[in-house]
Amino acid sequence: MSLFGLVLYGLSKITDFPPFSQENRMVCVPGSFVKKLHEKAINGLVATGTEDHFLSEGDVLCAWWTRPTIS
Repeated sequence: MSLFGLVLYGLSKITDFPPFSQENRMVCVPGSFVKKLHEKAINGLVATGTEDHFLSEGDVLCAWWTRPTIS
């Protein structure tokens, strides 16, 4: 990146600098729902004959959240 490009990038991001402009949100997912998703995913792995049957709850939540995001 040239110096001119770097300066333009910095100027375009200057409005994002104040921390009060950032908004934080939290998504709460019930444990029973995550447990059902986890069991369904493990059963799907078993049905395909995959030898490695380990999935964390984080893996399942990431896959669940990604599906509507990319569709």
